[in-house]
Amino acid sequence: MNKSSQFGSVFKENGKAQRRGVKLSLNIANALRERIFRGKTLYPKQGFFHVYLPSKGAVNPIKISNGTLSTWITRANVIPEIGTPLRAFLATAREEYRIEKNDKKIHMLLEEAEIKISEMLKINTKIPLTDKNGNGVIDKETGEYIYYEDAQLLNVQLNLAKFVLDRLGGFKRSNKHFKKEYPKIFSLSDLRDSKKK
Repeated sequence: MNKSSQFGSVFKENGKAQRRGVKLSLNIANALRERIFRGKTLYPKQGFFHVYLPSKGAVNPIKISNGTLSTWITRANVIPEIGTPLRAFLATAREEYRIEKNDKKIHMLLEEAEIKISEMLKINTKIPLTDKNGNGVIDKETGEYIYYEDAQLLNVQLNLAKFVLDRLGGFKRSNKHFKKEYPKIFSLSDLRDSKKK
């Protein structure tokens, strides 16, 4: 069986058969999807790329030119095994990749925020009491320096923790898995605005 008939008759969305050459198949479509998920372009500057498909216990390199891919898409070629136009298949892959990439970024931001909040909350809010000359005041009974709670710093800690968790709190941990709910926009201007309310 020659390469042109390897996958039988492959059709476009309008029911017409593909032209001879590299035949679109589910394996090739999945290889294109994998390329998208690796963050690589489907239209490289050199005008082609290779996908590697298993064949009789070996890996068979298939050259995909920019022109071939453009033809499959513009002519609405259908992936024969599943009956889905390649254009729609790749659009779905790109959207899935975008969501996955965004999820990873938000997970990273959440973890960084949790670390910063933890560090902020560990700052000691007890401040030594000083006299007008800046010297520490000693308790006459205990002989120790007198400390007081810095209400302003404590308030900053609580407001920061509440604000960040409110903005990123859509990602909730449950059995070591995150429940995905996209967070609100977080920025320093938001923080300033929230203090005015």
